Amino acid sequence: MGHEAPAGEKDDDPAPRVASPLALVRRRDIRLACLVFMASVAIEGVCNTWCASYLVGARGMGAGEAAGMVTVYYVGVTAGRFLSGALANRLSSKQLVGLGQAITFVAVLVLLAPLPLAHGVVVLCDW
Repeated sequence: MGHEAPAGEKDDDPAPRVASPLALVRRRDIRLACLVFMASVAIEGVCNTWCASYLVGARGMGAGEAAGMVTVYYVGVTAGRFLSGALANRLSSKQLVGLGQAITFVAVLVLLAPLPLAHGVVVLCDW
């Protein structure tokens, strides 16, 4: 008893190959994907830990405004994950990574921009 194709259909798919963990680690694309994943987790961890403190201490925002900016960050991360999931079938992996890098670059520019611009983002989201 095994997998049988429905009547009228051929089951031409060979049995899937199972790669060993060592074989996967040897692949450059797998190592690069792991590096990108670790970098994104590190960025999220830094933002989670230090973003509000940075905005209050270095940028002079009030605690409520800083919390609003951190909320905007997490809404952006969540929206980005949904959007990348929706775009995954339409764009190549390189296009998705490039788009993510461009959005991250713009986000860093907004963070480093003069305070009124960054403050405006919170005001727009302060309904």
